[in-house]
Amino acid sequence: MSGRRRQVDIPPAASVLNELYADPVADTPPPPPTPVADTSPRQRGPKADTHRMRVQHEAEPAPTPTRRRTPQGMTRHTIYVATAAADVLDATVNGLHRDLGGMLPRHRILAELIAAATAAAPAVRDHLRAELLATLDDDAR
Repeated sequence: MSGRRRQVDIPPAASVLNELYADPVADTPPPPPTPVADTSPRQRGPKADTHRMRVQHEAEPAPTPTRRRTPQGMTRHTIYVATAAADVLDATVNGLHRDLGGMLPRHRILAELIAAATAAAPAVRDHLRAELLATLDDDAR
């Protein structure tokens, strides 16, 4: 064995990480929008621009979806609720997560809360029906 050591070129960590984890779809900039020529006949009145707006809307490219892996057996679901209800739900999940020492993931806690809420659906239906009937009675007077 000789006393000479072979010199090894080690690339910077950033270039290695970029090569490993780069997403060619997400890193590619979207093409510039192409202008839409309005060839429709002009209309008059409040709905005059509706057709032109619809043509432009249909011609717009769909936004590229984010490439995020969804774990097997899971789904991402978006809902719109009152801010107060969302705050209470977040506080409840965080409180249970803390009470359980962080040993369960938040999605597991949220799944249990949803299961408990769906089990309470008949009681919720009765409550909302009574509320609706009271509102209708007030309106009838």
